Amino acid sequence: MGTLVQKIRDVFWGEPNENGNGMAPAMRITVQCECGEKISTRIEKAYDLQGQYLPAEDEDEAKPPVIVGYLLRKELVGSRCQNPVRVTVQFDADKRPTDHSVEGGEWISAEECA
Repeated sequence: MGTLVQKIRDVFWGEPNENGNGMAPAMRITVQCECGEKISTRIEKAYDLQGQYLPAEDEDEAKPPVIVGYLLRKELVGSRCQNPVRVTVQFDADKRPTDHSVEGGEWISAEECA
């Protein structure tokens, strides 16, 4: 059981093990801009991801759409540099990250950001 301060921190910054198996409701993305600035942000999987659907076979059928995965597109801007770092992350249907790409910088681990 954590302290009140830890619980408040977890609400705003996520639990310490949020990137463990990819199934946590949030994740932290950390990138490094081309200028060298490290930028970190929290992604809420319930709100920030766009569903990717199977194409409809027949427009006349009233079948519910089938989600095959999720996509995140995010532009991050640091506090020292105004150049945007564009991040794209692909997720499977269970909202586990499967692939990522970065324009204007590079993906780094949370440990490298510290």
